[in-house]
Amino acid sequence: MRWIGTWGLGLLLALSGCATSIKGTNARVTFDSKPAGATVAIDGKPYGITPFSIRLDHGPDYEVEFTLAGHHPYRYRLTSSFSGHSLWFPPYSMLIDIISGAMFTLDEDRVFAALVPLPGGSPAPEASASQVAQAPAPQAPAPQPEAPVPAGPELKVVVLEFANNAQLTPFELESLSDLVRVAALSLPGSRLFVYTRENLLELLPPDTDLSKCEGACEVETGRNVGADLVITGAVGHFGGRLQVKLSLHTTRTGRLVGAEVVSAADIAGLEPVLTEAGKRLARRALLRAAAEQDKPQG
Repeated sequence: MRWIGTWGLGLLLALSGCATSIKGTNARVTFDSKPAGATVAIDGKPYGITPFSIRLDHGPDYEVEFTLAGHHPYRYRLTSSFSGHSLWFPPYSMLIDIISGAMFTLDEDRVFAALVPLPGGSPAPEASASQVAQAPAPQAPAPQPEAPVPAGPELKVVVLEFANNAQLTPFELESLSDLVRVAALSLPGSRLFVYTRENLLELLPPDTDLSKCEGACEVETGRNVGADLVITGAVGHFGGRLQVKLSLHTTRTGRLVGAEVVSAADIAGLEPVLTEAGKRLARRALLRAAAEQDKPQG
């Protein structure tokens, strides 16, 4: 039986030896600053306003710069280190890791900048138009392929109207929640049943005022209409930009199972980022439901 143990050990090393399959080719990195609201550029390209998180590929080093009016810019090099345990992997696994960049690991998952005010509070220097034009256009990290939507029973989802902390018009506010509804339905292979605004109003008592419904009330509203999941949102201003926070709760336990934060310079700029955020939440809901279904009962 010794040969069985030998082959078993070899198979275990082969399967567990590839860093690409263990930790993937990218990692989520959070960028934050004090004060918040700083613009973060990575390799010369603006990526967001602090605080926010993005996924960056393992392997290359990144030049990060925080800028905020009235403060000195802060520059930082986000480095990657060689994963020494890759030397124990089979040769073919090492080759995959070298090609994919998984042989390296980003040294930090959070970059924080304590910005120093300029003397007299004068605005921070900005790059001239000629400097921006001459700067090379760096490439964004390559998008990762999405996992297929798992099969299973239909899930009922209600999207409540967003809290309006940005003084938007009623039409603008309704348009934002409609973007999330459409995004959930447009997911390829989606098995979500999304309540329309009219469906929801018909199922609730006539005197229900959803504008005053927050926290536990939102989950209870989902239960009352027979929904499995509730998506809520809030619109506000942050760092001179419009920001939308989305939350996904399960009505069975009231637990928060997903969240997204997106921002844009104006309401028109919210359309693409909010649509993608809605799709990510819908996918997360389906994956979670599939995982719950696969759990042994009893």
